[in-house]
Amino acid sequence: MQNAKISTKTIAYTAMMTAIVYVTTLLGISVGTGYVNMGDTMIFVTAYLFGPVPALIAGGIGSFFADLTVYPLTMWFTLFIKGFEGLVAGLFIRFVAEKVDSKDIRHKVLAGVGMLLGAIVMVGGYFGTQALIWGGDAENNLSRLATATAQLPWDCLQAGVSMVLANVLLYGLRLRDLVRNKRRPEPAKDQADSADLTTDQKA
Repeated sequence: MQNAKISTKTIAYTAMMTAIVYVTTLLGISVGTGYVNMGDTMIFVTAYLFGPVPALIAGGIGSFFADLTVYPLTMWFTLFIKGFEGLVAGLFIRFVAEKVDSKDIRHKVLAGVGMLLGAIVMVGGYFGTQALIWGGDAENNLSRLATATAQLPWDCLQAGVSMVLANVLLYGLRLRDLVRNKRRPEPAKDQADSADLTTDQKA
């Protein structure tokens, strides 16, 4: 029963974050051939709070439908790029950063590294797909490379700002503590019953 409850919560959180990624991705501006938005902020938040798989799903699907809404040309690239971004960030945070006590400054640094790795996936993914596939004139390799290069600073800006905003939400506004406290199991009644039983046995 406990596993079922955890699974249901995970599904609910993942669906919620997918919707939030979708909305925050729509809250952006068109720049050059790209679209600068804050969707990556919520992908990083998802990776930190809920782990790699929810971040993979929320990042990929939420961003996919946002692109379908505003810029369908890139939606399939986005599905894989943003999904992999969330997965990489979530894996590093889960298996590296969380090995360090959350009150230790190294935890925050390592979590930031995880976000940076995810950001590199995002920036590199869009640069590569623009340069090789869809940027500029489809028949002109130099045109695609020029388009990708022109967009690169904006993607880097989006990645940097998203990392900063994710940390503000997690640490500045204490979203990390709020959500994790809600996810933490309530003091088990079974433990209290066990303690009473032990006391009775000793008596």
